Amino acid sequence: MQPAAPPPAHRIRESLLAARARHGASALARLEDAFLRATGSRPPLVPSHPLQRPNLFFPGLDERPWLERGDLEAIAMLEAEWMTIRDEVFDARVGGFQRFNDGTPHEGDWNALYVRYGAKPVEVNRSLIPRTMEIVNALPRIGVMAMVSALNAGGHIAPHCGVHNLRITAHLGLEIPEGCSFRVADEIRQWREGECLVFDDSFEHEVWNRGTGTRYVLLVDFWHPHLTDVEIEVLDEVEGMMASVRSRLQEGKYGEPVQWWA
Repeated sequence: MQPAAPPPAHRIRESLLAARARHGASALARLEDAFLRATGSRPPLVPSHPLQRPNLFFPGLDERPWLERGDLEAIAMLEAEWMTIRDEVFDARVGGFQRFNDGTPHEGDWNALYVRYGAKPVEVNRSLIPRTMEIVNALPRIGVMAMVSALNAGGHIAPHCGVHNLRITAHLGLEIPEGCSFRVADEIRQWREGECLVFDDSFEHEVWNRGTGTRYVLLVDFWHPHLTDVEIEVLDEVEGMMASVRSRLQEGKYGEPVQWWA
């Protein structure tokens, strides 16, 4: 599955101009600067950390690989519902998951159950995970992507970086076998069931499952806590311009009931 094509630059520019008319030029200054840098009208900014390598570096945001769970209001809300989410996910293993293939380099069997894609709920999966959809899509400052990531034993997700530093990602541990670990920048941590690891995916990160079972985490991204409400409003509009992903989501679904998990 290939990611949806980004909207044309002129459509983003139109959204910025409309937002400027609503909120004033000063409220859009950082976004307009980022747009100019992304389109080559201004030179790109370079992060100070050598392992932070996004395609677009947005100025004025925290530059930390790992964040604390208390840094995002949504984390406590998510962790409080982890058992409900886990139980729904396990019930949806047949019919809900599909092979994950967005170009991220990896080895082994990696499957995903999509909850949110392109800043919109994935309605095709709502009947399978209704409470999970309700919980996730009600979280404050929710971003573009939410999915259950299931990595089978022996799997390895190779080092890679997110495309920009506008979002913060949480991994909620649902089922974590022994031997699973996660590196962000130069620090390796382990998931715990019922708790979140919170990180900035514009830093290089890498995952291993050296255990004997399938590792399940709910991945949810959030807009960076240092973005303003106005900036998030515009970013949500831009993400909403992404091409429909319904057919792409269906393309990767398993055609027959199959036990893909360990």
